[in-house]
Amino acid sequence: LISGHRRKFPLGLFEDLPSTLVTPAKRIAVILRLAVLIHRGRVSHGGDEVSIEVDGRNISLRFAEGWLDQNPLTEADLKQEYSWLKQIGLKLSFK
Repeated sequence: LISGHRRKFPLGLFEDLPSTLVTPAKRIAVILRLAVLIHRGRVSHGGDEVSIEVDGRNISLRFAEGWLDQNPLTEADLKQEYSWLKQIGLKLSFK
């Protein structure tokens, strides 16, 4: 999981896991990746700034009004994450 928390999504890391753990491990890795991106400055943001909704292969992040404007580096990272997750069949949306 730690190896998969940044950069390109490492599908090969999950090959050695028992088949019953592959999907849960990938989901946990995606959650960890998003948490790392959102909390990039290690600053506590309270809890109202972001919500997440998962529906099958769709992941939706909703940020408080103006949050992405105030955090342009995070927005850029989320755009890159969109591309990496798309390669493994997941759709990330955020606003």
